[in-house]
Amino acid sequence: MLSPETDTNQEIECGKEYGLMLIKPDAVEKDLTESLISHILSTPTLDQKVTLENVIVLNPLTDPTDLALVYPNMEPAYMEASIHLFSSGRSVLVVVKGVGVDMDEEFRKIKGKISGDLGRYGLNDGIRAIIPTVGEKDAFLKLRDKKKRGIQLDTEDYYALVRNLVHTPDTVQEKIGLIHLANKYHERYTD
Repeated sequence: MLSPETDTNQEIECGKEYGLMLIKPDAVEKDLTESLISHILSTPTLDQKVTLENVIVLNPLTDPTDLALVYPNMEPAYMEASIHLFSSGRSVLVVVKGVGVDMDEEFRKIKGKISGDLGRYGLNDGIRAIIPTVGEKDAFLKLRDKKKRGIQLDTEDYYALVRNLVHTPDTVQEKIGLIHLANKYHERYTD
């Protein structure tokens, strides 16, 4: 298990050779976990350069302040929707180690973006190319466009926007937040 006191955690937090991807409850609910892990491990740029270090099942979130460690700069409406999502079901933290590869950058490419400069790892690239899944993409794009134009979104709109299957940390602080979640919410298996 990951632990804040271990050398391994310090390596993960600071080392770009470790990639963390949080598979959100909507992906777990859609039974996409194995497909997403396979996608990561079979990405051509990572061929023969990565190993799967750990897959940690996380129980539903019970303390909303924990999510602020993973999303420290999230605006309140998105945070409320994310708390709703993460308290609704299990999520999965995937830990991958790469050799000679900047896993933070590779995971950003693998994930794809849903806002900002979509020309760089956008909705047509990576995992986010299937986010939202078939039948939901048009509605998702309309909501994102509505927000971009400054039109007020309601709670259900935000709920739909945060259901985007995965999160990868953009900062060391977010990596530390993910490790905290893994330590606090990991599923404990007994014989």
